[in-house]
Parts: sequence; structure tokens; C-alpha cells
Amino acid sequence: MKGVSMKRFFILFAVVAGFSTIAAIGQPKQHGFFVVTLGRDTIAVEEFFMDGRGLHGTSVLRAPKTTIREYSGTFGPDGGLLNFHVTSQRYGNPTFSERNYTYGNDSVHIVSRQDTVTTKYAVAASDRPFPFFGDLFGGWQASIQHALMSDKKKGFGILGGRQVLHYEIQGSFPGKVELLNPGGDFGPLHAVVGKDVLLEKFDMTETTDKFVAMRASAVDVKEVAKNFADRERSGNALGPLSPRDSARAMVNGASVIIDYGRPSARGRTIFGQVVPWNVVWRTGANAATQLITSKDLTFGTTPVPAGTYSLFMLPSQDGWKLIINHQHGQWGTDYDQSKDLARLALDVKHVDDFTERFTIDVTSDGSRGILRFKWEKTEASIPFTVQ
Repeated sequence: MKGVSMKRFFILFAVVAGFSTIAAIGQPKQHGFFVVTLGRDTIAVEEFFMDGRGLHGTSVLRAPKTTIREYSGTFGPDGGLLNFHVTSQRYGNPTFSERNYTYGNDSVHIVSRQDTVTTKYAVAASDRPFPFFGDLFGGWQASIQHALMSDKKKGFGILGGRQVLHYEIQGSFPGKVELLNPGGDFGPLHAVVGKDVLLEKFDMTETTDKFVAMRASAVDVKEVAKNFADRERSGNALGPLSPRDSARAMVNGASVIIDYGRPSARGRTIFGQVVPWNVVWRTGANAATQLITSKDLTFGTTPVPAGTYSLFMLPSQDGWKLIINHQHGQWGTDYDQSKDLARLALDVKHVDDFTERFTIDVTSDGSRGILRFKWEKTEASIPFTVQ
């Protein structure tokens, strides 16, 4: 995992390694709620309960379909986590996914069932890592609270995939704190911690997931689940957050295909914020964007032989570059500069029409083709020819 996001963090859901001595620090009883948003859209809601004996709760995830997640964890006499169990089901349907975590002093044993397929594995971890999924924030609350109330170093770990990532907390409460991941795997993360060490806001906008969780005074989770399901039945489901799509054209006898993920603006400022300046961008979302051509192409004076490539971008206020990279089939944050074929200048302009969902077009103009990239009120383009 490299860059600012873990691979498939939303699909695999990261697991938080939280705290080992909750009972020892007198963990108070908590009944909390979080609302998770992506731009203007509500993505999930959560209700959780926690005390010195354990944590349990319910989350309703809206995308791609209404999913209800039930979870529970038990603490031992010393506050260490003994077990954790989580199930997932579509609204009104049987459980389709189940994970069970059992803890020892130096490892976590996981049994994962997805439909009819069961997988078993173990992860080395000495601090009894607290399982936590990407749409659940009760575990972040517990981890941050324990770290800030401890006399030890202000930090904790997360179990992302099959490795432990470490976070250092900078700042104090009440107020804003930063969660810095020295390895750069998933971060930086920003949090606002109020009185009684309550997590008021958890901000992932500097990662590729872009979620923001806000504490709410109360949420009727069952009613929200019904509302989301009713929207689906009426044809108004939120659907995938960044659906996969393709742009295709025949240009002077060449088949040119762009395969890419299509994120939406959702009321956010895109360039300079969602897509930072001077940082390599995956040119879409999720898996790397791919260029597939059946014949040799030429961009300016740069030849691009027939084959499959990844497309990245380097947007800047001083000019944009399109990066054509030999590697392909990887996750979009796995960019290896050593495999670049070329970096090419893009023609960028402001347009009046607003494009809500990121769009790539391939058009043919005789023997010449044009790649166009449109999002928000920005359009970038580059011509090419077919040899």
C-alpha cells in the first residue's frame, strides 16, 4: 500500500487496531451516533454502545445498495479485546458476509465468510488490534480516546489488510488533532475531539476515500435503512460511488478504449481540493485508468506502441500533464514513475457547462483522434494520430 490511500480500502474495509487497556483507564459508558458523508451525499449512519465490557452497534451503508452491518466486541478483564464479530446483509435479505476475530497475545485469527466461501488467516499483532470497518467509527472513537487519555505515547495502530499501520496523534483536546501515518499508507487523517474526549468529526478528505464522519445527537438507524431501501425500490438508489465505465472509438482503423472509474463532484470543489495540485492523480477512481489501443499511436512526437497502459495526471495551476505508464491492471494509487512512457502537456480550459461525473471521451476526426477529460467546469484534452 502506497500513497495516501490503502488499496481497495472501501472494497476490503480497513480494520482498526485500537486499545488494550480500556477498562484500566475507566472507559465511560457511551451511546453515540455518526453520519458519514461524501460531499453532499450521506453514505452511512451508525449507532454504537460502548463500556468497559465491550462495544456493539449497527451501521447502515447506502452504496452500492442498502447494507446493514451489525457488530459486537468483548473486552477481557484487562480491557484487551477477546473477540469481535461483524455481519453484513442487504436490507430484508439474509446475511451474505460474516467475519469473526479471535485474539491472542501476539496475533489475531480471522475467519471470513463471503457468501459460501470461507477464508481463514492470522495476522501478527501484539496489541490486540480492534477490528473496525470503513463505514464504522465507534472504533476510531475508542482508539483516539484511549490514546489521548493514556500516559504513554499518543498513538495507536490500524490493521489494514494483513499488516499493522501506525498513527501518531498530534494536538490535544478539546480541539483539532492530526492522525499522521509515517508510512503514508492511509492519511493524513484529521479529527475534532470535544470535551470528555468525544470524537466530534473524523475527516478523510486528504485520502482517496474522501469521507467525513460527524457526530449526531441521535439517528433512527432502522428508519434510515427503510428510507434508503425505499429509494432503491423506487429507482433512486445511490448506486456505486464511482462506477466503472469505458470510452471507445475507432480512429483511422485503430480501436482505442479508455477504461476508468467515474467519481462525482457531489457539491465539492474538485481541482485544488478533491484532486490536489501538483500531486499525481489516478485520472478517475478505484483501479487505475487504462488506455488500450490496437494500433500504434503518436501524441505530438511521442510514439505509443499498440498495447495496454495506465493513464495518470499531474494537474497544476501552471499546466497539466498526462502521464502514460507501462504498468496496467493495478490499483489506482500504485503509481510507479520508473515505468512512465511519457509525460505530455494537456490543453486545459474553463468551460461553462458543469460536468457532475468525471467523463473521458475519445473522438475521431479523420486520421486524428482526441482524448478529452471533463469534470466540474474544467476540460483537458490532447490530440493523437494513428500510424
